[in-house]
Amino acid sequence: MPELRGREVLENERYVALTRAYLRDRLPPEGPVFLPMALSALIDAMHRSALGNFTRSGGTADAYAELKEGMEWIRRMLAEEPAAGSPLLFAVLPDTAAARYALSVLRGEAQDLL
Repeated sequence: MPELRGREVLENERYVALTRAYLRDRLPPEGPVFLPMALSALIDAMHRSALGNFTRSGGTADAYAELKEGMEWIRRMLAEEPAAGSPLLFAVLPDTAAARYALSVLRGEAQDLL
C-alpha cells in the first residue's frame, strides 16, 4: 500500500536520524566526520536484515540473535585497524536469495580466517 510504504520510509529516516544524532553526541570528536552517518546507516542495515529475515522465515528466525551478532560484528570492525596498505572492499548488492547465499558463504570463509 503506497500510504503505508510512505509512512515506513518516513519512520525509517527518523530512526536513522535519531541514531545519527545519538552517535554524534557520543563518538570522539576527533573521529572522522562521516562516522555517525556511516554507522547509523550500518546499524539500520543490520536492523532491516534481521527483520527481513524474520519476516521471510515466517517468524521462525531469531531476529534478536541476528541483530546482536550484527552489532558485535560492527564493534569488531571498529576495533580492528586495517593493515597499512590493505585494500578495503565495499559492495552494494541486491537483496536476493542468491546474494544472501553468497554473503553467507563468504561470512563462513571469513570466520575460518580469524
